[in-house]
Amino acid sequence: MDAWDFLVHNFHFPSPRHQACKASVAKQDCFILMPIGGGKSLCYQLPTTLKPGVTVVISPLLSLIQDQIITRTLKYGIPSTFLNSQQTSAQAAAVLQELRQAFRERKDKPSHKLLYVTPEMIVVNSSFLKILKGLHRKGLLLIHFPVMALTATATQPVCEDILKALRIPHNLVIFKTMEPLKQLEELLKKHFANLCGIVDCLSKSECVYIAKYLNDKCGIKTVYHHAGLAAHQRVAVVCATIAFGMGIDKPDVRFVTHNAMSKSIESYYQESGRAARDNLPAVSISLYAKKDFSQVVCMLRCGQGCKTKIFKSAMAQARKMQQYCEFKCQRQTLCVLGESLNQKDYKYGPNPCDNCLRASS
Repeated sequence: MDAWDFLVHNFHFPSPRHQACKASVAKQDCFILMPIGGGKSLCYQLPTTLKPGVTVVISPLLSLIQDQIITRTLKYGIPSTFLNSQQTSAQAAAVLQELRQAFRERKDKPSHKLLYVTPEMIVVNSSFLKILKGLHRKGLLLIHFPVMALTATATQPVCEDILKALRIPHNLVIFKTMEPLKQLEELLKKHFANLCGIVDCLSKSECVYIAKYLNDKCGIKTVYHHAGLAAHQRVAVVCATIAFGMGIDKPDVRFVTHNAMSKSIESYYQESGRAARDNLPAVSISLYAKKDFSQVVCMLRCGQGCKTKIFKSAMAQARKMQQYCEFKCQRQTLCVLGESLNQKDYKYGPNPCDNCLRASS
């Protein structure tokens, strides 16, 4: 019995992860859609320990890379390293030399099994590009090395774009996720039935997809915002990107649901302010998940590059929004924008924020 058979027979492997690991060992390309905490990392890390060579992991988040390296190297003994823009040239050169030597000599046991790389290093690091191009010329890059794409959330159009961009037409597609919009559906039906509201989205394609889902599968009359949408039009829910959503001037909006993390505190404040323009009570709700931050980072990288002052400023704003969602006192954060609130009310008032409640429990 080999190592793979031993693991399968002696440990519990939920079907999707079993499928993914088995496909990777068999050198088959995979596209994997699993929720946060669903075991995506196992899908490539376990095959890495069972097969010779180095696994290159491309991820935009430095914090995730650092956490993965510490956990895998110290806790599980899987030697790991990384390439990113914060390294010195000497540190990056040492990593590249090891990678170059491992492929040149076809080493079965390189000094590192996992190499984490941020996207900008693939674009700007000429030495790393040269290694990849050399492997491609030899027919090794995509023939002998399987490609695995992993994400926690993606609409059908996004899935198709990913597969097209990675050029893996014969891939195995593995889905293990609760319907990503189920939470939104339950929220609208339970708390906002027959009320007018806005669902904020990060992209136009997401607006179209969510509007279609709410209409076809949930029976909730929904449109995605466009220039011809009249303020008086009788629609229960409007799906809108931030840019287009700013132009919505419906006085009877009773709720604003942020389907993903806003790019900044200021944006979140403005988006929420589109509700209650008739001076009646309204609610703003964020459906936040940890993957939202990485999604915003990817959008900023694509739009601003990764070394400009605009990008760095946008990243600082996004981190403040992440802190607002995860652990920082929400009321105190919003007070920076001009409101006044007694500091004692932050944690001990009659209506403390979600983060303060979690911290005190």
